Amino acid sequence: MREQLYDQIKKQGKKLYVLSKEKNWSYEELQYYCAFYHKMFRDNGYDKVLLSTNQNFNAYSAILAAYLTGTTFCIINPDLPVERKQYMIETFQPSLIICSEADNLNNVFEEKVFHLEKTKAAIKEFEICSIEQTFNNDLVYVSFTSGSTGMPKGCKIKRKAFEQFCRWASDEFSLTEEDIYGQYVPLYFDMSLIDIFGGTLHGVTLVPFSNFSEKLRPGVLLKRYNITFLNVVPQFLEILIQTNQCSREYLKSIRMIRFGGDKIYKKRLDRLFEHLPDVKVVSTYGPTETTCFCFYKTVDKTTYKNHSKEIVTIGNTIPGWQAYLRNVEENVGEIVIYGSNIGAGYLHQEKDEHFSGEIINGQEVEVYYTGDYASMSNGMYYFEGRRDAQIKINGNRVSLIEVEYALMKMGCSEVVAIFLKDNIFCFYCTSNEIFESEAEIKIRLEDKLPRYAIPSELIKLPKMPYNANGKVDRNKLKIIAEKLIMEWGK
Repeated sequence: MREQLYDQIKKQGKKLYVLSKEKNWSYEELQYYCAFYHKMFRDNGYDKVLLSTNQNFNAYSAILAAYLTGTTFCIINPDLPVERKQYMIETFQPSLIICSEADNLNNVFEEKVFHLEKTKAAIKEFEICSIEQTFNNDLVYVSFTSGSTGMPKGCKIKRKAFEQFCRWASDEFSLTEEDIYGQYVPLYFDMSLIDIFGGTLHGVTLVPFSNFSEKLRPGVLLKRYNITFLNVVPQFLEILIQTNQCSREYLKSIRMIRFGGDKIYKKRLDRLFEHLPDVKVVSTYGPTETTCFCFYKTVDKTTYKNHSKEIVTIGNTIPGWQAYLRNVEENVGEIVIYGSNIGAGYLHQEKDEHFSGEIINGQEVEVYYTGDYASMSNGMYYFEGRRDAQIKINGNRVSLIEVEYALMKMGCSEVVAIFLKDNIFCFYCTSNEIFESEAEIKIRLEDKLPRYAIPSELIKLPKMPYNANGKVDRNKLKIIAEKLIMEWGK
């Protein structure tokens, strides 16, 4: 894959690689910048590089150069508190940190920092060189988990597994040099690597959604650049709906959308196919620990209803990854992924409860216990949420996804249910006054849910809070629920 990637960069020449409001960049410039970073890594022995930056051409160049050089890279969120970034840096122990001057990381790691703003001046003195693999690191990158359940953990991803994934994805999704690829997800979210490597392997043109305003009104860039391919979280559709951009005016150029990072409700696809009947949709699933994603199913307007319940199927595993469900009750069990392509564990942790070995079909294999739950129907997997989305109330199993979908069928545009201290809290958004009172909602829910599954509290929000990944910020919703519980006790 390394040779194919490098050849593609050299082959494309003056073809545009990145389109942005500030400046358009060509593949010729990409080759030049990759060579610049390669020489920096090679000459200084930088075999581990950490990037703290948003989406931009310079960052893409450094990431590709790291891979081509054999340098292990790690990307973190530049907007994190300094203490959290410092923890990640000390855990990863990079030879070099690449960031903007505004990051202030040089105050802590002065001798290790290179500011992106210096590239423009430094590259003027640079003579292009060929890019050779200098280091033979087994790890291609380290991706930190969100840390929502504690301190973030640095997951180690094998070069061999990543290359196998990229080769498969390149063949499966038929990208071409004509594609304009919307690079929506932030760099520290491993979905972005599918964009950068998969896109570059096929000579596409990338359009980075570089700031929050572009991400909160995505239709502007979709329309301006006639974007044909997207890789996004399912909440992207809700953002389009909320901003009145879920229409053919903004979406007409898109031929394929790949969703990952969360469940896809069928109701959202109903709306999408209404305006974009010819688009293909790819539903994916896979934790960071299993290399990008490892389940997928491609559907279109004629097939998606056959592969949907309340939610759209995540299909089956891709070649090189295998899975089964354990501890199955009422057709719902924990997803276990196994094979040689799962991650190599976490940095500085010899053992972790999620990684183990099992004897499967007479062979010892590496396994990863995801903590995510799925059901099976007609040979297809359906994502049912995290462990905390499968709850029991008075001995009765309740899926919070079913609770959410019941409200969506009643006309809510977005619903999130959380379980806290034996109570279900349901947060919902709706553009119309479809309910007269909370009591009316609960009465109507009695026709759709068993009594024990009806939420204790229903909270209407003007809009859902989102985190930097574009997912619903459940921690903020949990804080609201905790305040309500405190008020109950007064």
